[in-house]
Amino acid sequence: MVEMEATSERKGLPPCKILIKGRFAPEQISVVSLPVPITFSLEETTFIDENWRKQSDKNPELFNGSLVNLKNFELKENGLLQLSVSPTDFKTHIGVRLLYLKKRG
Repeated sequence: MVEMEATSERKGLPPCKILIKGRFAPEQISVVSLPVPITFSLEETTFIDENWRKQSDKNPELFNGSLVNLKNFELKENGLLQLSVSPTDFKTHIGVRLLYLKKRG
C-alpha cells in the first residue's frame, strides 16, 4: 500500500491521503453493494432539499440521477481491490458537500 499526502486545491476541503495506488484490471476489482443509504436528520434533509430546489430552479437541465457513495475499500492479500458502496443520488451528494462546507465555516 502506498500512502501519501496531497493538498486539495478547492477552498475549504481538507487534505486527503491516497491510500492505494496502482492499475487494476476489471477482474481485480470487486464491488460490494450495501443496501442501506445514508440517513440524515430533519435539519440536514431540509437543507439538502432546499439547496436542490434552488440549484434546479437556476438550472432546469439539472437532474437527480443515481450515484453510489464509497463507504470502504480494502486491498486483499490476493491483490483484489474490494470497494463497498451504498446508494445515493446527485441531489444528496451536492447537498452533503455544501452542508459540510457550511459546518466548517
